[in-house]
Amino acid sequence: MNYYFHPAAEAEHLETVGYYESKRPGLGASYLVEFVRAILFIAIVAISVLADKLHPIIFAIYAGLRIPAYLVYVADKSVAKKGTLRTQ
Repeated sequence: MNYYFHPAAEAEHLETVGYYESKRPGLGASYLVEFVRAILFIAIVAISVLADKLHPIIFAIYAGLRIPAYLVYVADKSVAKKGTLRTQ
């Protein structure tokens, strides 16, 4: 599977991999595995919708539920970069 990043997104993606790897060896690789799994999932769902195997409303509900989770992740990441993790 091929995917391409906008240059700014690629820089952020690589920065994220480096950040996780600096926190614990192997964590950056784990992040990459999860990233590829997410891309594959999105591709499978999109193909299913286009092939009329998955109703678009189900996809919209899923996407709507994922947006709040993503926003929490973004907020948590910004806190982590400031060095004020919840677990400290």
